Amino acid sequence: MNALALDLRSYPGEAHAHDHPYHQVILALEGGLDMEIGGRAGRVDSARGALVPAGTLHAFAGVGQNRFVTLDIGRTSAAAPVRLLAASTPYFTVPRAIEHLLAYVGSRASDLGQDADHIAPLLAAALVEPSAESQAPRAVLKATAFMRRAYPHPIANDDIARAAGISTAHLHALFKQWLGSTPGRTLGEIRLDRAKDRLAGGEPIVEIALGVGFSEQSAFTRAFRRRFGESPAAYRRRLESRHRTQ
Repeated sequence: MNALALDLRSYPGEAHAHDHPYHQVILALEGGLDMEIGGRAGRVDSARGALVPAGTLHAFAGVGQNRFVTLDIGRTSAAAPVRLLAASTPYFTVPRAIEHLLAYVGSRASDLGQDADHIAPLLAAALVEPSAESQAPRAVLKATAFMRRAYPHPIANDDIARAAGISTAHLHALFKQWLGSTPGRTLGEIRLDRAKDRLAGGEPIVEIALGVGFSEQSAFTRAFRRRFGESPAAYRRRLESRHRTQ
C-alpha cells in the first residue's frame, strides 16, 4: 500500500474480526464502534480514537448509524505514530487539531477523493505530535471529553467537575496548570470551533449558534468576533469566495 491512505466507511452491527499488514487509525465522524484490539476492549466515538497496530487481530461492530475516517499507515512509513504505538492502550483522546480536520472531512465527504492527499498527511502529523491536553492528568482528559460530548447543552463548572470526578476548585487548578485556561474558556472555544466548522455548510447562522450551546445569535456573534476577528457571516462569505475562485 501507499505510505498513507484515507477512507470514509460505516460498520455493520454484526461483529467482524481481521488483521492487516499496516497500521490503521480509526476516528469517528458519527456514531460509535465497539472494538477489541489485541485483547483490549474499548469504543471509538467523537472523543476517542483507536490505533490498530499492523498485524494485530481486532474485532469490531458498529453502534447505530455511524461514519468513520480510517487512516492506513504503512508499517515502515516515517508517518507512523510512534508515540501511540508505544502507548499502553490502543485507544486515545482525540486532540482538538484532529477534531477540526474531521469536521472538515465530514462537511466535504463527497469530495474526499480530491482532499485525501493533503488531509492524510495533516492527520498523520497531528497524531505524531503530543498536545498539552494529551499529556494532562486523567481528570483533565475526562473533563475535556465530557465537554466535547455535551457542549450543545447548558454546562456548569460543577457538571464538568463531577464528570472529571474532582472538586470544582481542583478542576480550575488543573486547567490553569495544564491548559493555561479555565474550564469555561475551554468550553467556549470548543463551541466556537464547532460553529466555525459548521459555517462551511449551508445551515442558518442562528441554528448553528443554538446548536453549539449559545442562548442567542447575538452572544454567539460577539464571542466569534472576539475569538476570530470577524463575524460569522463575514467568515462564511470569505469561505464562499475562496471556494468560487478554486
